[in-house]
Parts: sequence; structure tokens; C-alpha cells
Amino acid sequence: MRVKTSCVNDQLIGAHVLSTIVPPTPEDPFRAVTIKWMEKGQRLPVRAVVKNRDFVYMESTGVDYLRNGERIGYQLIHSVQFLETPPLNQYIRGNMSMCACYRQKDPYSTEVFIKGYLNPAGGLMRSIVLHSAAAALLSVSKNVYCAQMKKLVWTIRNRLTTSESDSAIAKASDRCVTCQETSKQTLKFLAGKKQRRTCKICFRYVCKTCREVRKLSFMLSDHRLVEQEVSFCSPCLSEALESKAQAIARDEVIMRGELYEWSDTYGSSSGNDPVLLGNLNDH
Repeated sequence: MRVKTSCVNDQLIGAHVLSTIVPPTPEDPFRAVTIKWMEKGQRLPVRAVVKNRDFVYMESTGVDYLRNGERIGYQLIHSVQFLETPPLNQYIRGNMSMCACYRQKDPYSTEVFIKGYLNPAGGLMRSIVLHSAAAALLSVSKNVYCAQMKKLVWTIRNRLTTSESDSAIAKASDRCVTCQETSKQTLKFLAGKKQRRTCKICFRYVCKTCREVRKLSFMLSDHRLVEQEVSFCSPCLSEALESKAQAIARDEVIMRGELYEWSDTYGSSSGNDPVLLGNLNDH
């Protein structure tokens, strides 16, 4: 959940999966029914006087077919209360209900239909409620970006597990894989940084002009979340983004979180160190 939040910026401060009622399977990786808890943050001007809201809710996701045979994705969210999840003193317990349907219009676009209700409780001003509800609904539009980042992480992970990775690094050319420009690096003390200018998928040299840099989120061994800039060449980036979402979802189920574990090899793709996302590591 934190990996997704780091991508879509949905103003979640904390989140946990409390129980899994229907777990996803390799055969049906999009189908799941879970009980979750989340803490919703407030805008900076009101944080000093307004408590954060928290929610306990049931979420159901999956893929189904309409009567005409059309395939759609769905996400249902509805607040629930249990004896085991009493209100917490530091938060105000809110209630919400939301339904989202995803319909693929063509190979390159998806229509999204959302309807929801939000009761943040505690007598919040109408303007604050409207802003919070709008931000939550509009964050769904960023799911495409989140899916693209997951595709890149999945492609990198698969490439790193192949036996060809070491040999690919060793045979990396000094010519840019995209424009064929020759690297002008001549100083020996820069030789050790050569790998930082390579595509993290094909391990070939990419010049500054052709280099595509993306910020990806990973989990450290102590479960803290970090963000790392990773370099790609245009051909590999395009190919990775064409990966099948179902294959990635299936591997997420099989690997059970290992897909997003940090590896030191990720840090060799750019000159910057990983950034610890402190606001998502406090819970």
C-alpha cells in the first residue's frame, strides 16, 4: 500500500491490511477481498487544529464481465466496524463508501467511473470535506502512473535474475545505445561511475541527452520505503511499459512483496542516493 501511495500521492499517512478474506491467486491475481485501516492526512494549514481521520473498511477488487461480454475492472470500498477495531484517541474515525469501474476504451485508454460518499465526522468545515473527498477520488487517475512504475520495477527484477546480466555489463559499449554517440569519459577516476550511466534493463551506456530517468519506490530490509532515481534507455523503457499487467500482478502474488525489495544494484543506475520517504515510514 505504501508503494502505491508514494506513486499516486493520495495523502495517506499510514495504512495496514488488517485481514485478507479472499486472497489473490496466480490464476486470478486481481481478485481480492480485504479489511484495511488507513490514516488520511490534512492539508498543511489545518493540521495544527484538526485531527487526522482514520478509516476501517472492506475493499473488494477484481475483474468481471457485463451481460454483453464486455470485460471491466472494479473496486468497492465500504466502511466497517468491528469490536477489534475501536476508535483510536489520536484520530477521528470517519466513514466512506466508494465504487469505481474501469472500462478499457481502446488499447491506449481506459474510462473510469467513480461514485462515492464520505463522512469525515467531527464537524469539519464543508470546504475541507470537499477538498479531501475530491483529492481521494482524483488520485485514482494516477493509478496509470503507479502501474507504469510497477512495470519498470518488475522488468528490472526479472532482468537482474537472469544469468545474462553480468555479461551484459561487461560487454557494455561506450556508444550510446540510442544515438550511438561515443562516451567522452576519459578520466580514470570517473571510470567507476560508468555503470551509473547505463540503462538498468539492458546495461548499455546511455548518454545524458537520451537518458530517461524515473523515480521508483523500493522497500528496505527493515520495511522502510525509499525512492531511487533509475536510468533507462528509450527502447527498454517503451518495451517495459508494454508489459502485461496481469503477468506483473501474478508475480506480485507469487513473490509476496519481494518484487519491491531494495537491491544495491538499483543505486548504481544514477549518481543520487536513495531518498528515505519519512512521511510514509512513521507507522
